[in-house]
Amino acid sequence: MPTEVVLTSTPSFTFGGGQKAGAPSFASHALGTIGNLGTSAPLQFLNGETGGARTPGHFYRFQLQTINGAGTASDWSALTSNIDTGLPSEIISGLTNYPNPVDTRKGGPEGRTCIDYILASDAQVDITIYDLLGYRVISWSFPAGSPGGQQGSNLCVPVGGWDGTNESGQKVSKGGYLAQIKVGGSKGSTTVIRKIGVIH
Repeated sequence: MPTEVVLTSTPSFTFGGGQKAGAPSFASHALGTIGNLGTSAPLQFLNGETGGARTPGHFYRFQLQTINGAGTASDWSALTSNIDTGLPSEIISGLTNYPNPVDTRKGGPEGRTCIDYILASDAQVDITIYDLLGYRVISWSFPAGSPGGQQGSNLCVPVGGWDGTNESGQKVSKGGYLAQIKVGGSKGSTTVIRKIGVIH
């Protein structure tokens, strides 16, 4: 689930092309295309950006700045929230977890596994980890619209990842586990299973 930051810069006003000072120098983002309004100062993309169409199912965040007629640049705007290029039709997609298997002896992020997925709309998400005998190990619930239950990309769920402990805080035995993810929202409901390996 790629998430990228795109930096763009545009003059805040231009002369020529039938426009006056203070006129907008480019059109607003519409239907995936950014174009100019007949000015001599089009949108400037940084870091190799081209302004071309984005790949469907990816998520982007943007920062903008303006440049005045003297060439002085403004501060960068705040980073936007995720902007998607078309959500998948499935209620939940892009389900993965990493690392897998997870070595719980390691400290920090390497000793945890993060569950990632894309939701087509805000939805209630319940994640339960079971051992291979069907016993519940641990579970989490994420209300619709909250991190873990929000439309679009949900990364490293639960926050910080699962560290291989059960609900009592004890480390689980090495072996295979099943993550059952139940999703229910305006687009319907479904249950998906993800296998997770634990080594130590």
